[in-house]
Amino acid sequence: MLRETDHVVELLREAGSSAAIVLVIGLVLFGASGVWPPMVAVESGSMELHMQRGDLVFLMDEQRFAPDVATRRTGVVTYRTG
Repeated sequence: MLRETDHVVELLREAGSSAAIVLVIGLVLFGASGVWPPMVAVESGSMELHMQRGDLVFLMDEQRFAPDVATRRTGVVTYRTG
């Protein structure tokens, strides 16, 4: 039979592992995007043609993966250049 202290230890272990998983996911997303926070939610209707309120958007540093041949440092490589 489990004692009260065993329940507390189990609760702390579960909370700690959940926090560690969230931290690792956050660090991976930060490593991939180069900005913090790497994801934001659309909060208004200003983007309504393309996105709805509540949508999650993954943000990324503009120059994160831009090759040297990109047009005007936008990260876009044209068909002719490519």
